[in-house]
Amino acid sequence: RYPRIVGSGSYGVLSKMANDALNKNKIYINDSPDKRISLIHINDVIDANRKTIKETNTGYRIFNICNNANNISLIDLAKKIRGKIGNKINIIVDKKKKILFEPLHIKISNKESLINLNWKAKININYLINETINSIKI
Repeated sequence: RYPRIVGSGSYGVLSKMANDALNKNKIYINDSPDKRISLIHINDVIDANRKTIKETNTGYRIFNICNNANNISLIDLAKKIRGKIGNKINIIVDKKKKILFEPLHIKISNKESLINLNWKAKININYLINETINSIKI
């Protein structure tokens, strides 16, 4: 199972926030700013899939392929984007315009993949944000 997969050119909450920051000088949060989401880079997903295929003794199992370090609140994500683009970006929270893009309760653990596959994600949240911003600027 995977959380929200991101990469250069993908569309989702990260690219929406970065695009709004670059083009509107605003980041909109249409949900609870404390809501946490989990992000993983496509290259980490591919790496984990290859590792899973090579492990022939895993049997039928479900692994959470995620990056626990990339579990971040919407407000913290917005602040990180603002910090990379410029502090003049306004963050606007409007819970009335709620857009459901993630499950309400997200607590994914990658403990099984760490133990059984000896796998963990390599790409961190700062890289994800930088790559997204750079792909929008092009």
